[in-house]
Amino acid sequence: MVCIHLNRLIVGLLLLAAACREQRPREVVAAVPVPAVNPGRLAPAELNRLLLAGAHILVTHSDSVTYPCDVPLPPVISSRSKEDALFQAEMLLEALKEGRSSFAELAQTASDDVFTAKYGGRFGVATAAALPEELADALIGMKEGEVGGPVETLLGYHLVLRLPLPPEERVSGRSLVIGYAGSPENPRDDPGEPPPTRSRAQAKALAEKLSKEAHQAPERFAALVRRHSDGIRAADGGYLGSWSSLHGGKNALLNLAFVSLKVNELSDVVETPFGFQIFQRIAASPTEWLAASAISISFGPNNTPARTKQQAEVLANEVRSSLRAKPERFEELQRLYPQSPPIPPWERANQIVSVDLAVQAVRVGELTAPFVLADSVMILRREPVSAPTTQ
Repeated sequence: MVCIHLNRLIVGLLLLAAACREQRPREVVAAVPVPAVNPGRLAPAELNRLLLAGAHILVTHSDSVTYPCDVPLPPVISSRSKEDALFQAEMLLEALKEGRSSFAELAQTASDDVFTAKYGGRFGVATAAALPEELADALIGMKEGEVGGPVETLLGYHLVLRLPLPPEERVSGRSLVIGYAGSPENPRDDPGEPPPTRSRAQAKALAEKLSKEAHQAPERFAALVRRHSDGIRAADGGYLGSWSSLHGGKNALLNLAFVSLKVNELSDVVETPFGFQIFQRIAASPTEWLAASAISISFGPNNTPARTKQQAEVLANEVRSSLRAKPERFEELQRLYPQSPPIPPWERANQIVSVDLAVQAVRVGELTAPFVLADSVMILRREPVSAPTTQ
């Protein structure tokens, strides 16, 4: 059971509009030819291990298509022809060769990738396997500080800059989201819960009001999230966990977004698939591992035996009362409810928020109060953590 919103949340964070402060390496401009098929391409396992840092300038055209990957919104797709796009990319490369502009400045003004343009074209650190194949092949063949291209992908033409890997950092953060009717994604922690009914304009106005309040008292951001956020771990103060900027299991732009903030600094309001979001970087702490065993009493018309939600809640309270009198019966009662799932140890914030909070509220060996999930009522017993305490 992994956190329902983890991947979606990572997508929302791509749009964080924090200004980046980078130490630019010396840029060596050269055209890097990249074959359509790279016969020397690394094996998949090697591509999954190889970390690359870089930046790009994207020039789209009328035939550009987006990759089937997790992006919040497509880049700006231009009406220019493919030939004109290639010509523009070549002109941008000439401007870099002549020193008329730095790569970051040109990315901010000329790139059709509006997300990375905010960071001077930087996309952070990613594995080679996570990048479009053509871009990964180009970067692998380049030296740090070298600019190459144009490189053609389904998105259009790219100029690429290979950057050195930044120092590894531990990163933690929080998120507040204000959703609206018709947003691309439902921000609710329970996907079965209806999305907010406010309009987009109302959501934006509320987010901007909350942003002003948050910036006046950043130390109260978690409380603000609990009161106003429409989801994404709102009950846990919007806590997203703690991870490594290089190996945290988050994508490149999530790490870039948080690294671009100082501890306790807040982002401006940014639009994401969930609505309008505000992010805060917080002091990183060691990874917190949790573990629990479960008794899950399911309900619904397809359950055998059939029972209603109310019946499942009554039964769960009876089971908990029995266990409080005789804790040693936990495994026996667990076998009576075969729907009870095994739960491997997890990192805090990588689990359903109600599970996280219930387990954190009790000590090892104690039972949680019954709580309702989409189709079951669950009782958890907190277990000792046997997982490693570091990533």
